[in-house]
Amino acid sequence: MQLEQAGLLIGTTNRHDSVDEAALRRFALRTAFRYLSPSAFVATYRHMMRDLISTRLTPECERRLEGVRNGTSAGLAAIHRTLMMTGTVSAEHKGIVEEVVQEFAGLCGAKTRNSVVGFIVGA
Repeated sequence: MQLEQAGLLIGTTNRHDSVDEAALRRFALRTAFRYLSPSAFVATYRHMMRDLISTRLTPECERRLEGVRNGTSAGLAAIHRTLMMTGTVSAEHKGIVEEVVQEFAGLCGAKTRNSVVGFIVGA
């Protein structure tokens, strides 16, 4: 005899397609998080990096950021924390934008902006 208990389980994966369908059916709620659109990625960058640099983002830097194919707010937050902890903050956007572009370029692989990057499920 199996007893079911009420509870909450939160899980994440960047390999949603490989999760067993029978297991997924056991969860009452599933939420997918998509990659940020180019404009949302730039807006998130501006918001997160505002305490590091007070100058305006140049059009060139904005174009570089818009070209990031797999941008997430969590990824930008991780970059921000790393820059703050290591003290390697550039005095201008150009240096930070290059850090961001290089970081996300390593994550690109076969992912697209429509890929699922996580989910929350509740039982």
